[in-house]
Amino acid sequence: MEDTLSKNFNQVLSGRSSLNQKLMDGSKVLRSHLQSALASVASVPVHGRGTPYHYVIFTHGRLQQARNILYPLKSDKYTREVFDDIYKGVGAFIFAFCKILPTPIPTYEHEWSTACGMYAIQLSLSNFGYATMWNSIFKDCPHVKTILEACAMEEPSIPMGYLMVGGGKVKKKPRAVTDAYTTWNV
Repeated sequence: MEDTLSKNFNQVLSGRSSLNQKLMDGSKVLRSHLQSALASVASVPVHGRGTPYHYVIFTHGRLQQARNILYPLKSDKYTREVFDDIYKGVGAFIFAFCKILPTPIPTYEHEWSTACGMYAIQLSLSNFGYATMWNSIFKDCPHVKTILEACAMEEPSIPMGYLMVGGGKVKKKPRAVTDAYTTWNV
C-alpha cells in the first residue's frame, strides 16, 4: 500500500537529476531552503558516535571565494577566465568534509555518513526546485591542504567534494528498471 507521503518521496528520489553548472542560470539559493536541506542530514546514520560530517556553504557575495578554492583543481584544463565563465551560473557551493573522529568506527564509515548527508541535501534542494551538480574531490588531490585551509577546516578532515546549486531547467532522465541492478532471492 502506498500512501501520499511515500508516493511524493519516491517522486523526489526518482526525479532527481543533475544539471551541468554551465547551464545554471545564476539564481540565488534561499537561506531558508539551505537550512531545511541541512536539517535533513539529521537522519543520516552515524553509528551513535558523533557527527563526522561538516558542510561549508558559499552563497551570494562569497561565490567568488568558492571559485578561488576550486580553480587550482581545474587550472590544468581551463584559463581563469574560462573557468569563471563555466561556474558563473552557480548560486551556491556546498563543500562536504568528513571529520576523522577518535572512535572505533572505521574512517570509511564516516565517509559514507558524510556522503549520505550530502545526498540528503541534494535531494532536499532538488525538491525545492533547484538544479544541482556534485563533483568529488579525490583524497590524493594535491590541493587538499589548500582546500582545508580555505574552508577553515582542520586536519584530520577529508574534503569529499562539493555540490553546486542553482536555477535551471533540469530534464528528467529515464531511470533503469530495478531488475537491471537487483537480484531477488525469494
